[in-house]
Amino acid sequence: MQEEEGNLEELVYFYPPSTTPPAVGKYTQLISDLLQSVSIVDALPRGAAQAGILCQDTKEVLESENTVLEIAIPRQDNLVIVGDIHGQFADMLSNVLSIQLNLNNTKATDGRGSPSTEIYKFLFLGDYVDRGPQSLEVITLLFALKVEYPEHIFLLRGNHEEAQTSRLYGFFQECKSKLEGTGDRGPASVDITSSTWLQYNTVFCWLPLAAVVACPSGMFFCTHGGLSPHTLSVPLLKSLRRHEYGMVDDFEDTFYTPTSRGGDDMLEGPGAKARLVIDGLLWSDPDDQVSGCQMNNRGCGFIFGPDVTRSFLDRNYSYGFPPSKRQLIGEMKPGMQFILRGHQCAREGYMWCHGGLVLTLFSAPNYCGMHGNKGAVALLRGQVQAGKDRVELEFNVYDTVVRGGSDNLVACLSPFAFAHYFSGDS
Repeated sequence: MQEEEGNLEELVYFYPPSTTPPAVGKYTQLISDLLQSVSIVDALPRGAAQAGILCQDTKEVLESENTVLEIAIPRQDNLVIVGDIHGQFADMLSNVLSIQLNLNNTKATDGRGSPSTEIYKFLFLGDYVDRGPQSLEVITLLFALKVEYPEHIFLLRGNHEEAQTSRLYGFFQECKSKLEGTGDRGPASVDITSSTWLQYNTVFCWLPLAAVVACPSGMFFCTHGGLSPHTLSVPLLKSLRRHEYGMVDDFEDTFYTPTSRGGDDMLEGPGAKARLVIDGLLWSDPDDQVSGCQMNNRGCGFIFGPDVTRSFLDRNYSYGFPPSKRQLIGEMKPGMQFILRGHQCAREGYMWCHGGLVLTLFSAPNYCGMHGNKGAVALLRGQVQAGKDRVELEFNVYDTVVRGGSDNLVACLSPFAFAHYFSGDS
């Protein structure tokens, strides 16, 4: 195991190293620093070059994962499901990651900030960057955690994990501001900084698009946005070539060019139908008042009604979870029970619609310093699900840890935080 330079006595591990050791040991110092809110400039002393190495390592891990993750939560496991973060690093540390590692509660640790013995896996639904002041810190920590704990940290793609979006809504400017002139890469250069931003976006293209979570009480489907007219079955989603959507090497985006490859039941070609499916997974929104799918006023994706949700869940009722993972769960109730997604700011942090078939989860409290909403995460405890007829989630609801109200938060944000901001997008 290759260990980073640093004083092991001072390291803060996210999971107990005796039971859940880091996979490679390369980013333990970086994780420890960011968990303790060390500035990103100090956490990445080699600047853009070090960030680029992390991006390459993360990409290699993600390339080994399927487009649709299959996450088994047996009785002994716990899963935390997280909605949009949008660069609100302080809230992610204090309200989300603290479920596993609470640095402020020594009763839950050994007094040195070490992890508690209870293990929580994490599934993030996307939208890590843009809007908030510390997108770079958020995504750098999550990438490092993914490399070191690939079977415990799961990252889905959101609509902001794409070059054309993050170029406009803050992440590009943040990379330029924080990485320009840092580390050992020589004189400040917009080209070098832009290249680092592109490296992060190349990794974004490999983030999985959806997940099926299974536990003793059943299954549910997770994605960032929602459905489309062509989002019919989970097995077909697995054939999507996710890395071709929003490719960063060509802003003309050849993925969007229609192609005749593939019939009605095929999605592997980089054509219009595949694009619409991915558009839906990243951009779509549910609405109780519509029937079928309608065009979304966001300009991408769809508005989908309860009938579309019911049809999707019915089609995937008997989804074949892999036998090897199903064995970990043991006896399991049948059925795909609901859709869990992010993408929309929920005033109370979470919100059910479509008659309890769609759950929206939003984890960025007081979004952009002006919405006054709460944040929330969902907890799935395997032990609690045993013997249940339906999946039962717990919700941790919280306020922002940023003090002084919205005026103070806005004052703390960098100028790029509200770049091209408009209230209809999240």
